[in-house]
Amino acid sequence: MKHLPEELQHPSFTRRSYRRVMDGTPTEKRGGPPSGLKRLVALEPSLTITSGSYSEFIHPIENRPLTLRECARIQSFPDYFEFQGAWSSIATQIGNAIPPIFMEVLARHIQSLATWRRSENSRGRWLGINATKSDGKSPILIKVLTELEERTNAFSYA
Repeated sequence: MKHLPEELQHPSFTRRSYRRVMDGTPTEKRGGPPSGLKRLVALEPSLTITSGSYSEFIHPIENRPLTLRECARIQSFPDYFEFQGAWSSIATQIGNAIPPIFMEVLARHIQSLATWRRSENSRGRWLGINATKSDGKSPILIKVLTELEERTNAFSYA
């Protein structure tokens, strides 16, 4: 971080470096990545959502941390999606999730590449997608997976 041009450094880096100079921290131990709270910028892409995002990021407009629901929205989970478990478990589920919109795009891409034609002497078959450890799936993902299953069953061997 300390080797980046000043205009590319995170604002907290300058404050942190100055604080370390003032408290007598040796030069070789100053710098490093910024830590602590970071305000998200409303019209820019979000920083990476992790299981600790609710305590790392400040709302872009309001002076408060993000809620778990806001972290889930950034990951593209619809508001009706219900997470199960304790608060820390939900934070981990959100942080570890593959965003549903990304999974939809990936599933549609795989679907577009599939020929759905049986090849001569082919013994291969579709093994499926396990997109999540959760039992909950978005309606779009359920639809795409159902279509894949139906097409696969049409070509399965007895």
